[in-house]
Amino acid sequence: MNYRYHINAVEFLHLSEEVISIFQAHKQTGRRKEAGGILLGTVYPEQRVLIKDATVPGYLDKAGRYFFDRSRRRAQRIVNKHWKKSSGDSIYLGEWHTHPEPSPSPSCRDRQMIRNMFNQTWMEIEFLFLIIVGTDSLWVAIENGRELRLLDPIAGDDDKDTTIY
Repeated sequence: MNYRYHINAVEFLHLSEEVISIFQAHKQTGRRKEAGGILLGTVYPEQRVLIKDATVPGYLDKAGRYFFDRSRRRAQRIVNKHWKKSSGDSIYLGEWHTHPEPSPSPSCRDRQMIRNMFNQTWMEIEFLFLIIVGTDSLWVAIENGRELRLLDPIAGDDDKDTTIY
């Protein structure tokens, strides 16, 4: 099962099966609190971005039914570890969290959070991704400092759309 999204006419985003499994395990059903973490992966020269890993909530994170605040300290340690282990190939690519709704959309707080992360993070890339995991689908967007833009899924024989369950 592949999950790919158009970034623009020639570039695309691919979510690994491991990442999709993490999203499925943490979808916010029943009375569960929001969950979230950071997205890690690789930007390839052939117009492809691969999100290979997503962190899961840790004991330093704070969560409620309608909010998730992750620990920056823990996240930075994880980013550093992945970067070092991969010889600089695995980098921070953005944020993910859940919403208790079938087709999620970002709140004003979500939009401000990803814009702040973009502005406050020193990176060699000029974008970050925000993924919101709903109970039935994903909301996948890219932040470039000027706008947060929803990405369109790439349809194909081996690909699924944004429906994840």
